[in-house]
Amino acid sequence: MPKLARFVCLSSYGDEFARLPVAFGPQTIANSFGEYIASLGLTQLRIASTKMRERLEALRKQRVELEDAIADLERTVVVVDGMLKEREGQAPKAANGN
Repeated sequence: MPKLARFVCLSSYGDEFARLPVAFGPQTIANSFGEYIASLGLTQLRIASTKMRERLEALRKQRVELEDAIADLERTVVVVDGMLKEREGQAPKAANGN
């Protein structure tokens, strides 16, 4: 496998990584689309995706349900483990019932 000759970040990622070389440094965008529309005296309408919000809420609910299921399983493991330890402490019963 060839050795990596050089590592370059696509963008800067803050002070912690300031020593790493960056391919595309910070840029300032002058006269962006929003600024251009505003300069014409027009207003803008920005709408958040309700579908995205619905999906995020569904994922959050699933995460909570999964966390609850994991907690239930952990409690079950503790109970079963306790039962097994109790059983190990008991003397084995005779095969003939005496």
